[in-house]
Amino acid sequence: MRLFCPNCFSPIDSSDTFCMNCGTLLQVSPDGTSVSADITVYNCPFCGGLVGDFDKECSNCGFNYSMPQFNFTIVKPLVNSFIDLFDKLQLNLEKLPYAKHLSDLIDSLSEHFKGQLFEYLCYLCAADNLVDINELYFINGILDSNETTDGIIYYHNNRMGSYFSTFHLQFVFLHEYEISDFYEPPTEIISLYNKTFKAVNFSSPLPENPSTIELLSRLYEDIGKLFVWADGTTNAGEEAFYEESMRIMKTEIANLENNYQLCLNDITPESNNMSSGSSDGINTYELDDDKTLEEYIEELNKLIGLETVKGDVNSLINLIQVRQVREQRGMKQPPMSLHLVFSGNPGTGKTTVARLLAKIYHKMGLLSQGHLIETDRSGLVGGYVGQTAIKTQEVIQKAMGGILFIDEAYTLSSSKGEQDYGQESIDTILKAMEDNREDLIVIVAGYPNLMQEFLQSNPGLQSRFNKFIYFEDYTANELYEIFKSMCDENNLILEDKADEFVKTHFIEVYNNRGENFANGRDVRNLFETVLSNQANRIASNLNISDEELSTLKYEDFK
Repeated sequence: MRLFCPNCFSPIDSSDTFCMNCGTLLQVSPDGTSVSADITVYNCPFCGGLVGDFDKECSNCGFNYSMPQFNFTIVKPLVNSFIDLFDKLQLNLEKLPYAKHLSDLIDSLSEHFKGQLFEYLCYLCAADNLVDINELYFINGILDSNETTDGIIYYHNNRMGSYFSTFHLQFVFLHEYEISDFYEPPTEIISLYNKTFKAVNFSSPLPENPSTIELLSRLYEDIGKLFVWADGTTNAGEEAFYEESMRIMKTEIANLENNYQLCLNDITPESNNMSSGSSDGINTYELDDDKTLEEYIEELNKLIGLETVKGDVNSLINLIQVRQVREQRGMKQPPMSLHLVFSGNPGTGKTTVARLLAKIYHKMGLLSQGHLIETDRSGLVGGYVGQTAIKTQEVIQKAMGGILFIDEAYTLSSSKGEQDYGQESIDTILKAMEDNREDLIVIVAGYPNLMQEFLQSNPGLQSRFNKFIYFEDYTANELYEIFKSMCDENNLILEDKADEFVKTHFIEVYNNRGENFANGRDVRNLFETVLSNQANRIASNLNISDEELSTLKYEDFK
Protein backbone atom coordinates (compact mmCIF):
# COMPACT_ATOMS: atom_id res chain seq x y z
CA MET A 1 0.00 0.00 0.00
CA ARG A 2 1.40 3.42 -0.95
CA LEU A 3 1.80 5.95 1.88
CA PHE A 4 1.76 9.76 1.76
CA CYS A 5 2.95 12.42 4.22
CA PRO A 6 -0.18 13.80 5.99
CA ASN A 7 1.35 17.31 5.89
CA CYS A 8 2.56 17.80 2.30
CA PHE A 9 1.16 14.62 0.71
CA SER A 10 4.54 13.62 -0.70
CA PRO A 11 5.11 9.86 -1.15
CA ILE A 12 6.91 8.23 1.83
CA ASP A 13 8.20 4.78 2.71
CA SER A 14 6.89 2.82 5.71
CA SER A 15 10.39 2.91 7.17
CA ASP A 16 10.70 6.72 7.04
CA THR A 17 10.89 8.62 10.34
CA PHE A 18 10.74 12.05 8.68
CA CYS A 19 9.18 13.27 5.45
CA MET A 20 12.04 13.91 3.03
CA ASN A 21 10.09 16.81 1.48
CA CYS A 22 8.79 18.87 4.44
CA GLY A 23 10.59 17.34 7.44
CA THR A 24 7.43 16.31 9.32
CA LEU A 25 7.99 13.74 12.09
CA LEU A 26 6.04 10.65 11.04
CA GLN A 27 4.32 7.82 12.90
CA VAL A 28 3.61 4.77 10.70
CA SER A 29 1.07 2.25 12.03
CA PRO A 30 2.43 -1.20 13.04
CA ASP A 31 0.73 -2.86 10.09
CA GLY A 32 2.23 -0.30 7.70
CA THR A 33 -1.14 0.76 6.32
CA SER A 34 -1.43 4.33 7.72
CA VAL A 35 0.75 7.25 8.79
CA SER A 36 0.10 10.18 11.16
CA ALA A 37 1.94 13.29 12.41
CA ASP A 38 1.63 15.75 15.30
CA ILE A 39 0.64 18.80 13.26
CA THR A 40 -0.90 22.08 14.43
CA VAL A 41 -3.30 23.48 11.87
CA TYR A 42 -4.23 27.17 11.75
CA ASN A 43 -5.69 29.65 9.31
CA CYS A 44 -3.49 31.32 6.74
CA PRO A 45 -3.50 34.99 7.80
CA PHE A 46 -3.49 36.00 4.14
CA CYS A 47 -6.51 34.09 2.82
CA GLY A 48 -7.93 32.07 5.76
CA GLY A 49 -7.10 28.68 4.28
CA LEU A 50 -5.87 25.80 6.45
CA VAL A 51 -2.10 25.65 6.95
CA GLY A 52 0.06 23.14 8.83
CA ASP A 53 3.07 23.83 11.04
CA PHE A 54 5.55 22.61 8.47
CA ASP A 55 3.98 24.13 5.40
CA LYS A 56 6.28 26.40 3.42
CA GLU A 57 3.40 27.96 1.56
CA CYS A 58 -0.39 28.06 1.65
CA SER A 59 -1.89 25.58 -0.78
CA ASN A 60 -4.86 27.92 -1.26
CA CYS A 61 -3.25 31.31 -2.01
CA GLY A 62 0.43 30.44 -2.45
CA PHE A 63 1.68 32.66 0.39
CA ASN A 64 5.34 31.70 1.02
CA TYR A 65 6.12 31.37 4.74
CA SER A 66 9.84 30.99 4.09
CA MET A 67 10.06 34.69 3.16
CA PRO A 68 10.27 36.65 6.45
CA GLN A 69 9.34 40.00 4.87
CA PHE A 70 5.81 38.65 4.46
CA ASN A 71 5.45 38.14 8.23
CA PHE A 72 3.38 41.32 8.42
CA THR A 73 0.43 39.40 6.99
CA ILE A 74 0.23 37.39 10.21
CA VAL A 75 -0.79 40.47 12.23
CA LYS A 76 -2.22 42.69 9.50
CA PRO A 77 -5.80 41.52 10.22
CA LEU A 78 -5.31 42.63 13.83
CA VAL A 79 -3.98 46.01 12.69
CA ASN A 80 -7.09 46.41 10.55
CA SER A 81 -9.30 45.47 13.49
CA PHE A 82 -7.77 48.27 15.58
CA ILE A 83 -8.19 50.70 12.70
CA ASP A 84 -11.88 49.77 12.74
CA LEU A 85 -12.01 50.23 16.52
CA PHE A 86 -10.46 53.71 16.37
CA ASP A 87 -12.88 54.62 13.58
CA LYS A 88 -15.67 53.59 15.94
CA LEU A 89 -14.25 55.91 18.60
CA GLN A 90 -14.10 58.69 16.02
CA LEU A 91 -17.86 58.40 15.54
CA ASN A 92 -18.40 58.78 19.29
CA LEU A 93 -16.14 61.75 20.08
CA GLU A 94 -18.90 63.44 22.08
CA LYS A 95 -18.54 60.67 24.68
CA LEU A 96 -14.73 60.93 24.78
CA PRO A 97 -13.84 64.36 26.24
CA TYR A 98 -10.08 64.29 25.73
CA ALA A 99 -10.23 62.75 22.25
CA LYS A 100 -12.78 65.43 21.34
CA HIS A 101 -10.50 68.12 22.78
CA LEU A 102 -7.72 67.00 20.41
CA SER A 103 -9.97 66.74 17.36
CA ASP A 104 -8.53 69.97 15.91
CA LEU A 105 -5.03 68.49 16.12
CA ILE A 106 -5.84 64.85 15.36
CA ASP A 107 -8.29 64.68 12.47
CA SER A 108 -8.60 60.89 12.58
CA LEU A 109 -7.93 58.59 15.54
CA SER A 110 -7.27 55.66 13.22
CA GLU A 111 -4.77 57.70 11.18
CA HIS A 112 -3.10 58.70 14.45
CA PHE A 113 -2.80 55.01 15.34
CA LYS A 114 -1.27 54.23 11.93
CA GLY A 115 1.09 57.17 12.34
CA GLN A 116 2.27 55.91 15.74
CA LEU A 117 2.77 52.43 14.29
CA PHE A 118 4.84 53.96 11.49
CA GLU A 119 6.97 55.91 14.00
CA TYR A 120 7.43 52.73 16.03
CA LEU A 121 8.77 50.84 13.01
CA CYS A 122 10.99 53.80 12.07
CA TYR A 123 12.39 53.72 15.59
CA LEU A 124 13.24 50.03 15.24
CA CYS A 125 15.02 50.86 11.96
CA ALA A 126 17.25 53.21 13.94
CA ALA A 127 19.23 50.33 15.46
CA ASP A 128 21.43 50.15 12.36
CA ASN A 129 20.21 53.33 10.61
CA LEU A 130 19.41 51.23 7.57
CA VAL A 131 16.18 50.21 5.90
CA ASP A 132 16.61 47.05 3.84
CA ILE A 133 14.11 45.91 1.22
CA ASN A 134 12.47 43.41 3.58
CA GLU A 135 11.85 46.07 6.26
CA LEU A 136 10.50 48.45 3.62
CA TYR A 137 8.15 45.73 2.34
CA PHE A 138 7.01 45.06 5.92
CA ILE A 139 6.24 48.76 6.61
CA ASN A 140 4.36 49.31 3.37
CA GLY A 141 2.55 46.01 3.70
CA ILE A 142 1.25 46.51 7.21
CA LEU A 143 0.27 50.16 6.64
CA ASP A 144 -0.87 49.96 3.00
CA SER A 145 1.58 52.78 2.27
CA ASN A 146 4.10 53.65 -0.45
CA GLU A 147 7.07 54.74 1.62
CA THR A 148 10.58 54.75 0.13
CA THR A 149 13.84 53.86 1.83
CA ASP A 150 15.06 57.46 1.53
CA GLY A 151 11.77 58.77 2.91
CA ILE A 152 11.95 56.57 5.99
CA ILE A 153 15.60 57.50 6.64
CA TYR A 154 14.74 61.19 6.23
CA TYR A 155 11.86 60.83 8.67
CA HIS A 156 14.09 59.02 11.13
CA ASN A 157 16.84 61.65 10.93
CA ASN A 158 14.44 64.56 11.40
CA ARG A 159 12.10 63.12 14.04
CA MET A 160 14.36 60.91 16.15
CA GLY A 161 14.10 63.13 19.21
CA SER A 162 10.31 63.02 19.31
CA TYR A 163 9.68 59.28 18.90
CA PHE A 164 7.02 58.17 21.39
CA SER A 165 6.16 61.81 22.22
CA THR A 166 2.47 61.13 21.48
CA PHE A 167 2.68 57.34 21.62
CA HIS A 168 0.69 57.24 24.86
CA LEU A 169 -2.36 58.97 23.35
CA GLN A 170 -3.69 55.86 21.60
CA PHE A 171 -3.76 54.11 24.99
CA VAL A 172 -5.37 57.19 26.57
CA PHE A 173 -8.11 57.04 23.94
CA LEU A 174 -8.69 53.34 24.63
CA HIS A 175 -8.75 53.99 28.38
CA GLU A 176 -11.34 56.72 27.81
CA TYR A 177 -13.33 54.27 25.70
CA GLU A 178 -13.17 51.51 28.33
CA ILE A 179 -14.67 53.79 31.00
CA SER A 180 -17.33 55.17 28.65
CA ASP A 181 -20.97 54.08 28.45
CA PHE A 182 -20.61 52.69 24.91
CA TYR A 183 -17.72 50.32 25.67
CA GLU A 184 -18.09 46.78 24.32
CA PRO A 185 -15.75 43.87 25.21
CA PRO A 186 -13.33 43.26 22.30
CA THR A 187 -14.57 39.73 21.63
CA GLU A 188 -13.90 39.88 17.88
CA ILE A 189 -10.31 41.05 18.36
CA ILE A 190 -9.75 38.37 21.02
CA SER A 191 -11.13 35.69 18.70
CA LEU A 192 -8.96 36.93 15.85
CA TYR A 193 -5.89 36.98 18.06
CA ASN A 194 -6.52 33.44 19.31
CA LYS A 195 -6.75 32.27 15.69
CA THR A 196 -3.53 33.96 14.58
CA PHE A 197 -1.15 34.10 17.55
CA LYS A 198 0.03 30.55 16.96
CA ALA A 199 1.39 31.67 13.62
CA VAL A 200 3.74 33.91 15.57
CA ASN A 201 5.93 31.25 17.13
CA PHE A 202 7.28 33.60 19.79
CA SER A 203 3.90 34.87 21.01
CA SER A 204 2.41 33.65 24.26
CA PRO A 205 -1.32 33.07 24.88
CA LEU A 206 -3.47 36.05 25.82
CA PRO A 207 -4.46 36.68 29.44
CA GLU A 208 -8.01 35.86 30.41
CA ASN A 209 -10.51 38.53 29.31
CA PRO A 210 -7.90 40.99 28.01
CA SER A 211 -8.78 44.66 27.67
CA THR A 212 -8.35 46.65 24.47
CA ILE A 213 -5.25 48.22 26.01
CA GLU A 214 -3.72 44.80 26.70
CA LEU A 215 -4.56 43.69 23.16
CA LEU A 216 -2.97 46.77 21.61
CA SER A 217 0.18 46.39 23.70
CA ARG A 218 0.43 42.73 22.65
CA LEU A 219 -0.01 43.79 19.04
CA TYR A 220 2.95 46.18 19.31
CA GLU A 221 4.95 43.46 21.01
CA ASP A 222 4.35 40.93 18.22
CA ILE A 223 4.76 43.44 15.41
CA GLY A 224 8.10 44.49 16.89
CA LYS A 225 9.32 40.91 17.05
CA LEU A 226 8.21 40.22 13.50
CA PHE A 227 9.80 43.42 12.22
CA VAL A 228 13.26 42.90 13.70
CA TRP A 229 13.19 39.50 11.96
CA ALA A 230 11.93 40.97 8.66
CA ASP A 231 15.27 40.33 6.97
CA GLY A 232 15.51 36.80 8.41
CA THR A 233 18.13 37.75 11.03
CA THR A 234 18.47 40.01 14.05
CA ASN A 235 21.29 41.48 16.12
CA ALA A 236 21.95 42.85 19.60
CA GLY A 237 21.31 46.45 18.52
CA GLU A 238 17.88 45.66 17.08
CA GLU A 239 16.95 43.62 20.12
CA ALA A 240 18.07 46.47 22.42
CA PHE A 241 15.90 48.98 20.55
CA TYR A 242 12.99 46.59 20.67
CA GLU A 243 13.38 46.04 24.43
CA GLU A 244 13.60 49.80 25.01
CA SER A 245 10.39 50.36 23.04
CA MET A 246 8.65 47.72 25.18
CA ARG A 247 9.93 49.39 28.36
CA ILE A 248 8.54 52.75 27.21
CA MET A 249 5.17 51.24 26.31
CA LYS A 250 4.83 49.34 29.60
CA THR A 251 5.75 52.48 31.55
CA GLU A 252 3.08 54.45 29.70
CA ILE A 253 0.45 51.81 30.43
CA ALA A 254 1.47 51.58 34.10
CA ASN A 255 1.01 55.36 34.43
CA LEU A 256 -2.09 55.47 32.26
CA GLU A 257 -4.62 56.50 34.90
CA ASN A 258 -2.39 59.33 36.16
CA ASN A 259 -1.59 60.47 32.61
CA TYR A 260 -5.29 60.50 31.75
CA GLN A 261 -6.03 62.80 34.68
CA LEU A 262 -3.24 65.11 33.55
CA CYS A 263 -4.69 65.04 30.05
CA LEU A 264 -8.11 66.02 31.42
CA ASN A 265 -6.47 68.97 33.19
CA ASP A 266 -5.37 70.22 29.76
CA ILE A 267 -8.96 70.84 28.71
CA THR A 268 -9.89 73.11 31.62
CA PRO A 269 -10.40 76.76 30.68
CA GLU A 270 -7.45 77.81 32.85
CA SER A 271 -4.97 75.53 31.13
CA ASN A 272 -6.33 76.03 27.63
CA ASN A 273 -6.47 79.83 27.58
CA MET A 274 -5.18 81.14 24.27
CA SER A 275 -6.24 84.76 24.70
CA SER A 276 -4.00 87.77 24.17
CA GLY A 277 -2.90 87.62 27.78
CA SER A 278 0.44 86.11 28.77
CA SER A 279 -0.54 84.00 31.80
CA ASP A 280 0.05 80.88 29.71
CA GLY A 281 3.26 82.11 28.09
CA ILE A 282 1.46 83.15 24.88
CA ASN A 283 0.64 86.59 23.43
CA THR A 284 -1.58 87.02 20.38
CA TYR A 285 -1.29 90.11 18.14
CA GLU A 286 -4.12 90.27 15.62
CA LEU A 287 -3.89 91.93 12.21
CA ASP A 288 -5.11 95.52 11.92
CA ASP A 289 -6.25 95.19 8.32
CA ASP A 290 -7.12 98.82 7.54
CA LYS A 291 -3.69 99.74 6.13
CA THR A 292 -1.98 99.11 2.81
CA LEU A 293 1.33 97.34 2.24
CA GLU A 294 3.01 100.70 1.65
CA GLU A 295 1.65 102.07 4.93
CA TYR A 296 2.98 99.10 6.90
CA ILE A 297 6.41 99.46 5.26
CA GLU A 298 6.36 103.19 6.09
CA GLU A 299 5.49 102.33 9.70
CA LEU A 300 8.49 100.01 9.80
CA ASN A 301 10.82 102.65 8.38
CA LYS A 302 9.64 105.27 10.90
CA LEU A 303 10.74 103.17 13.87
CA ILE A 304 13.38 104.90 15.96
CA GLY A 305 16.88 103.52 15.37
CA LEU A 306 17.23 99.99 13.99
CA GLU A 307 18.78 101.29 10.77
CA THR A 308 20.53 98.02 9.95
CA VAL A 309 17.41 96.02 10.78
CA LYS A 310 15.21 98.20 8.59
CA GLY A 311 17.72 97.87 5.76
CA ASP A 312 17.75 94.07 6.08
CA VAL A 313 13.95 93.82 6.20
CA ASN A 314 13.50 96.14 3.21
CA SER A 315 16.03 94.09 1.23
CA LEU A 316 14.08 90.97 2.14
CA ILE A 317 10.82 92.57 1.01
CA ASN A 318 12.41 93.65 -2.29
CA LEU A 319 13.77 90.16 -2.89
CA ILE A 320 10.35 88.59 -2.29
CA GLN A 321 8.63 91.06 -4.59
CA VAL A 322 11.08 90.32 -7.42
CA ARG A 323 10.62 86.57 -6.86
CA GLN A 324 6.85 87.00 -7.09
CA VAL A 325 7.17 88.78 -10.43
CA ARG A 326 9.50 86.07 -11.74
CA GLU A 327 7.07 83.41 -10.57
CA GLN A 328 4.17 85.16 -12.29
CA ARG A 329 6.17 85.08 -15.52
CA GLY A 330 6.94 81.38 -15.20
CA MET A 331 10.65 81.81 -14.48
CA LYS A 332 12.53 79.28 -12.38
CA GLN A 333 14.04 80.39 -9.08
CA PRO A 334 15.88 78.71 -6.20
CA PRO A 335 13.94 77.82 -3.03
CA MET A 336 13.89 80.45 -0.31
CA SER A 337 13.26 80.10 3.40
CA LEU A 338 11.32 82.90 5.09
CA HIS A 339 12.08 81.71 8.62
CA LEU A 340 14.28 84.15 10.53
CA VAL A 341 16.63 84.46 13.48
CA PHE A 342 16.38 87.72 15.43
CA SER A 343 19.39 88.14 17.71
CA GLY A 344 20.08 90.94 20.12
CA ASN A 345 19.58 92.15 23.66
CA PRO A 346 16.11 92.54 25.21
CA GLY A 347 14.11 95.64 24.38
CA THR A 348 15.63 96.25 20.93
CA GLY A 349 12.33 96.03 19.04
CA LYS A 350 12.38 92.39 17.92
CA THR A 351 8.71 91.76 18.72
CA THR A 352 7.66 95.09 17.16
CA VAL A 353 9.45 94.29 13.90
CA ALA A 354 8.03 90.75 13.88
CA ARG A 355 4.48 92.10 14.27
CA LEU A 356 4.97 94.48 11.35
CA LEU A 357 6.56 91.74 9.26
CA ALA A 358 3.50 89.51 9.78
CA LYS A 359 1.27 92.31 8.46
CA ILE A 360 3.59 93.05 5.53
CA TYR A 361 3.79 89.39 4.53
CA HIS A 362 0.00 89.15 4.68
CA LYS A 363 -0.37 92.14 2.36
CA MET A 364 2.17 90.53 0.00
CA GLY A 365 0.06 87.36 -0.12
CA LEU A 366 2.58 85.19 1.76
CA LEU A 367 0.41 84.63 4.84
CA SER A 368 -3.34 84.09 4.92
CA GLN A 369 -3.99 85.76 8.30
CA GLY A 370 -1.11 88.10 9.13
CA HIS A 371 -1.24 87.75 12.91
CA LEU A 372 1.62 87.07 15.33
CA ILE A 373 1.75 84.49 18.11
CA GLU A 374 4.49 85.29 20.61
CA THR A 375 5.57 82.59 23.04
CA ASP A 376 8.54 81.18 24.91
CA ARG A 377 9.51 77.92 26.58
CA SER A 378 6.68 78.14 29.12
CA GLY A 379 4.09 78.22 26.34
CA LEU A 380 5.58 75.22 24.50
CA VAL A 381 7.02 72.72 26.97
CA GLY A 382 4.92 70.48 29.21
CA GLY A 383 5.69 68.72 32.45
CA TYR A 384 5.30 65.09 31.44
CA VAL A 385 5.95 62.78 28.49
CA GLY A 386 3.67 63.54 25.55
CA GLN A 387 2.27 66.83 26.87
CA THR A 388 4.92 68.93 25.12
CA ALA A 389 4.08 67.73 21.60
CA ILE A 390 0.39 68.49 22.19
CA LYS A 391 1.10 71.85 23.82
CA THR A 392 3.46 72.90 21.04
CA GLN A 393 1.05 71.71 18.36
CA GLU A 394 -1.74 73.81 19.88
CA VAL A 395 0.45 76.93 19.68
CA ILE A 396 1.41 76.08 16.10
CA GLN A 397 -2.26 75.73 15.13
CA LYS A 398 -2.92 79.19 16.59
CA ALA A 399 -0.03 80.59 14.53
CA MET A 400 -1.14 79.04 11.21
CA GLY A 401 -1.54 81.76 8.62
CA GLY A 402 0.82 84.07 10.52
CA ILE A 403 4.15 84.21 12.32
CA LEU A 404 5.15 82.13 15.32
CA PHE A 405 7.62 84.22 17.33
CA ILE A 406 9.61 82.23 19.90
CA ASP A 407 11.45 84.45 22.36
CA GLU A 408 14.49 83.09 24.17
CA ALA A 409 14.33 80.06 21.87
CA TYR A 410 17.69 78.79 23.15
CA THR A 411 16.02 77.70 26.39
CA LEU A 412 14.42 74.83 24.44
CA SER A 413 17.81 73.19 23.98
CA SER A 414 19.83 74.54 26.91
CA SER A 415 18.66 71.98 29.51
CA LYS A 416 20.09 68.48 29.12
CA GLY A 417 18.29 66.81 32.02
CA GLU A 418 16.60 63.47 31.52
CA GLN A 419 13.15 64.91 32.23
CA ASP A 420 13.57 67.92 29.93
CA TYR A 421 11.16 67.96 26.98
CA GLY A 422 12.53 70.97 25.09
CA GLN A 423 13.86 68.78 22.29
CA GLU A 424 10.38 67.32 21.88
CA SER A 425 9.10 70.85 21.22
CA ILE A 426 11.90 71.56 18.73
CA ASP A 427 11.11 68.38 16.79
CA THR A 428 7.41 69.24 16.70
CA ILE A 429 8.16 72.77 15.43
CA LEU A 430 10.55 71.48 12.75
CA LYS A 431 7.95 69.04 11.46
CA ALA A 432 5.31 71.80 11.36
CA MET A 433 7.70 74.03 9.41
CA GLU A 434 8.25 71.23 6.92
CA ASP A 435 4.54 70.39 6.60
CA ASN A 436 3.26 73.99 6.41
CA ARG A 437 5.78 75.83 4.26
CA GLU A 438 3.11 77.84 2.47
CA ASP A 439 1.33 79.41 5.45
CA LEU A 440 3.57 79.44 8.54
CA ILE A 441 6.70 81.45 9.28
CA VAL A 442 8.75 80.92 12.42
CA ILE A 443 11.02 83.56 13.96
CA VAL A 444 13.32 82.52 16.80
CA ALA A 445 14.84 85.22 18.97
CA GLY A 446 17.35 85.65 21.78
CA TYR A 447 20.85 86.70 22.80
CA PRO A 448 23.35 86.40 19.91
CA ASN A 449 25.78 83.88 21.44
CA LEU A 450 23.02 81.71 22.90
CA MET A 451 21.14 81.67 19.60
CA GLN A 452 24.26 80.36 17.84
CA GLU A 453 24.47 77.53 20.37
CA PHE A 454 20.76 76.85 19.88
CA LEU A 455 21.07 76.49 16.10
CA GLN A 456 24.18 74.31 16.40
CA SER A 457 22.33 71.92 18.73
CA ASN A 458 20.26 70.45 15.88
CA PRO A 459 21.11 70.03 12.17
CA GLY A 460 17.45 70.55 11.32
CA LEU A 461 17.55 74.02 12.87
CA GLN A 462 20.64 75.07 10.92
CA SER A 463 19.12 74.04 7.60
CA ARG A 464 15.84 75.88 8.17
CA PHE A 465 17.10 79.10 9.81
CA ASN A 466 19.70 80.62 7.52
CA LYS A 467 18.68 84.30 7.56
CA PHE A 468 19.91 86.35 10.55
CA ILE A 469 18.89 89.85 11.53
CA TYR A 470 20.92 91.47 14.31
CA PHE A 471 19.30 94.09 16.54
CA GLU A 472 21.92 96.47 17.89
CA ASP A 473 21.53 98.27 21.22
CA TYR A 474 19.85 101.67 21.00
CA THR A 475 22.19 104.65 21.29
CA ALA A 476 21.74 107.21 24.07
CA ASN A 477 20.04 109.63 21.67
CA GLU A 478 17.71 106.88 20.35
CA LEU A 479 16.70 106.00 23.93
CA TYR A 480 15.93 109.67 24.49
CA GLU A 481 13.85 109.78 21.28
CA ILE A 482 11.89 106.69 22.38
CA PHE A 483 11.11 108.36 25.70
CA LYS A 484 10.01 111.54 23.94
CA SER A 485 7.77 109.54 21.58
CA MET A 486 6.09 107.88 24.56
CA CYS A 487 5.43 111.28 26.01
CA ASP A 488 3.98 112.54 22.72
CA GLU A 489 1.69 109.49 22.41
CA ASN A 490 0.28 110.23 25.88
CA ASN A 491 -0.04 114.03 25.52
CA LEU A 492 2.76 114.72 27.96
CA ILE A 493 5.47 117.38 27.79
CA LEU A 494 8.81 117.74 29.54
CA GLU A 495 9.82 120.95 31.25
CA ASP A 496 13.30 122.10 30.19
CA LYS A 497 15.08 120.88 33.31
CA ALA A 498 13.37 117.48 33.08
CA ASP A 499 14.22 117.24 29.38
CA GLU A 500 17.89 117.87 30.13
CA PHE A 501 17.83 115.27 32.89
CA VAL A 502 16.43 112.63 30.52
CA LYS A 503 19.19 113.27 27.95
CA THR A 504 21.92 113.04 30.60
CA HIS A 505 20.33 109.98 32.19
CA PHE A 506 20.35 107.95 28.96
CA ILE A 507 23.93 108.97 28.16
CA GLU A 508 24.98 107.54 31.52
CA VAL A 509 22.85 104.43 31.08
CA TYR A 510 24.27 103.77 27.62
CA ASN A 511 27.89 104.34 28.61
CA ASN A 512 27.55 101.98 31.58
CA ARG A 513 25.46 99.31 29.87
CA GLY A 514 26.26 95.67 30.55
CA GLU A 515 25.91 92.52 28.45
CA ASN A 516 22.20 92.23 29.24
CA PHE A 517 21.32 95.87 28.63
CA ALA A 518 17.50 96.17 28.55
CA ASN A 519 17.31 99.02 25.97
CA GLY A 520 13.66 99.98 25.32
CA ARG A 521 12.52 98.15 28.44
CA ASP A 522 14.63 100.53 30.54
CA VAL A 523 12.91 103.42 28.79
CA ARG A 524 9.45 102.03 29.54
CA ASN A 525 10.37 101.35 33.16
CA LEU A 526 11.54 104.96 33.58
CA PHE A 527 8.40 106.28 31.88
CA GLU A 528 6.07 104.28 34.13
CA THR A 529 8.01 105.35 37.25
CA VAL A 530 7.81 109.02 36.26
CA LEU A 531 4.05 108.78 35.62
CA SER A 532 3.57 107.31 39.10
CA ASN A 533 5.71 110.07 40.67
CA GLN A 534 3.76 112.77 38.82
CA ALA A 535 0.46 111.30 40.03
CA ASN A 536 1.69 111.34 43.62
CA ARG A 537 2.79 114.97 43.20
CA ILE A 538 -0.51 116.34 41.88
CA ALA A 539 -3.04 114.01 43.54
CA SER A 540 -3.54 116.31 46.54
CA ASN A 541 -4.76 119.14 44.28
CA LEU A 542 -6.52 118.07 41.09
CA ASN A 543 -7.96 121.53 40.50
CA ILE A 544 -5.12 122.36 38.10
CA SER A 545 -4.77 123.46 34.50
CA ASP A 546 -4.43 121.09 31.54
CA GLU A 547 -0.85 122.25 31.08
CA GLU A 548 0.07 121.32 34.66
CA LEU A 549 -1.72 117.97 34.26
CA SER A 550 0.32 117.25 31.14
CA THR A 551 3.75 118.42 32.33
CA LEU A 552 6.48 116.17 33.68
CA LYS A 553 8.78 118.07 35.99
CA TYR A 554 12.35 117.47 37.06
CA GLU A 555 11.21 116.41 40.53
CA ASP A 556 9.12 113.59 38.99
CA PHE A 557 12.38 111.89 37.96
CA LYS A 558 13.81 111.69 41.46
